[in-house]
Amino acid sequence: MLKKILLFLGVTLSVSMLSVAGYGYYQVQKTIKSVKPVINMDNKAKETQIPFDKKMNILVLGIDTGDLGRDDRGRSDTILLTHLNFDNNEHTLLSIERDSLVEIPGYSNQNKLNAAYAYGGVETSQKTIEQLFNTEIPYYVTVNMKGFQSILEIAGPITVYNSFEFSYDDCHFKQGDILLEPDQALAWVRMRYEDPRGNYGRQMRQQELVKQLVNHLTKVENLYKMPQLLAVLGENLKTNIPIEELIKSIDLTKLNLDLKTEQVQGENTFIDGVSYEVISENERERVRQLLSFKE
Repeated sequence: MLKKILLFLGVTLSVSMLSVAGYGYYQVQKTIKSVKPVINMDNKAKETQIPFDKKMNILVLGIDTGDLGRDDRGRSDTILLTHLNFDNNEHTLLSIERDSLVEIPGYSNQNKLNAAYAYGGVETSQKTIEQLFNTEIPYYVTVNMKGFQSILEIAGPITVYNSFEFSYDDCHFKQGDILLEPDQALAWVRMRYEDPRGNYGRQMRQQELVKQLVNHLTKVENLYKMPQLLAVLGENLKTNIPIEELIKSIDLTKLNLDLKTEQVQGENTFIDGVSYEVISENERERVRQLLSFKE
């Protein structure tokens, strides 16, 4: 649902917010210290670490803890993979359906992908996705959703492109470029059933909002909002990425915030009355190539 928006924003800004370092390095340092520190579950991050001036794979999880007042572990309601290539500034964000049918390491039965987090937290989610795509994902970002409304309110009205006219939740959206107030933005990205592309169409709208949100917040005239934004991210983001080391390793003057968006495509299948997205071998190989560390 709305998880992808704060997630995409969180990972984009947590990794590349230093493009505004000339303005707000002190504020950034405060945010880095406020982001919850994490001890790696094993030595995977160190053993597979790629130099930060090269490439990184990051698992991004939107956790439903925080929704409706919940404070338990919850499930990974949104699952993204981010491939950052600092060599050529070509970065990719992949959306994965939470209902994807997977084998979860250590458990005998197949299940939906979002169950991996409920079973064993971030580590089990990492292992499950690494096995699914036969790749290495040493880093992660988790975000709870308590701060999303605050992000929209800080940003203010956002212009997005709406591909077709529709109404939802007492809001009407014309086709073309439209200006969204914070409450309208929530309605615009929530709609699914009237979209002929179904959930994939909703993902595309979420990605469009996030792109425009990042572009809007990183404009020179909006830099004064950065301290507020970073404070919200610091309260709602958890990661094992050594951000300070990352900052020292990349050329901020050449950093490009533009991310290519991709969707892991599955085929909807019912098994024993339960709906799953089944990812084909060909699609798994395509994703593996997108996440490859090879030149």
